[in-house]
Amino acid sequence: MFGEEVVESYIVSMTRGVDDLLAAVVLARRPGSSTWPGGLRGLGFVPLFETATELRAAGDLLARCCASRPTAGSSPPAATCRR
Repeated sequence: MFGEEVVESYIVSMTRGVDDLLAAVVLARRPGSSTWPGGLRGLGFVPLFETATELRAAGDLLARCCASRPTAGSSPPAATCRR
């Protein structure tokens, strides 16, 4: 009845930099972080920009995040970017 398809997005509150968003991605991708059969492969990470300053910087932050290169053995951060 419920499963992976219930949750499509993980909202990262107080996103101020690329590292805030990528930290959530890295933690979610760690082995054992999910009890779902397929893991969290389909989960999208959504930054929440909560101040005017964060909103003004949002375009640049998202561009830098989507351009980030993965480290060995990690999932590509660009895979979390939906354009």
